[in-house]
Amino acid sequence: MDVEINKESDNYCDYKERKADPKKHGGIRAAILTCVVEIMCSMVVLCNSINLVDYFLKYMHYSVSESSTMVTNFMGSSYILTIVGGFISDSYLTRFTTFILSGAIELMGFIFLAYQANHSDLRPPENTTPSPVQAVILHIGLYCVAIGVAGVKAALQTHGADQLDDKKQNLISSFFNWYFFSICSGALLASTVMVWIEENRGWSLSFMICAIVLSFAICIFVVGFPIYRNKRPA
Repeated sequence: MDVEINKESDNYCDYKERKADPKKHGGIRAAILTCVVEIMCSMVVLCNSINLVDYFLKYMHYSVSESSTMVTNFMGSSYILTIVGGFISDSYLTRFTTFILSGAIELMGFIFLAYQANHSDLRPPENTTPSPVQAVILHIGLYCVAIGVAGVKAALQTHGADQLDDKKQNLISSFFNWYFFSICSGALLASTVMVWIEENRGWSLSFMICAIVLSFAICIFVVGFPIYRNKRPA
């Protein structure tokens, strides 16, 4: 039994690349942090997925068909690229590192979108389609968010599960239940509070809130840095 535990723990390391100590690294408190972070990450992504067509129509003056296509491409990219994010986190980087890099890329995307929404000269006048420069800024922001979301989705959930002992299946099942609850909580905030802000206070404020909330999510995730156990890349 001790041999099996040692073999399992050999697959995990701390932030200094030392063998993870089950008494110091991982556990419920580390897993809880990932659930808290997921609430915020889900909120900032889903509030835009739900209502982004409205932004393209009213602010960027794309047609209905163009707006729908852009949202579909954005959402499709964020899900398809999750495969790439999972491959990178499993084969080359730790899931912690993958999340941090992906979160930074996503944050950069929201900063681009917030900056454009806050400056009228970077948006087209009424009844005018975006100029090439305006379209480029929009797509840079949009696809930075998509790439970041893909990496976050690929890394965060499995990183949370990595904090728990593989032998304690009941605990792992409970973690995934709470993780799903976190996703739903983020979706609830996205579809109520954030959509209200988008409709009544403007998209500039909405994007800024997304950037701020995502920044807090990354900071909260980093707080657990000393106690996480990281699975070594294959």
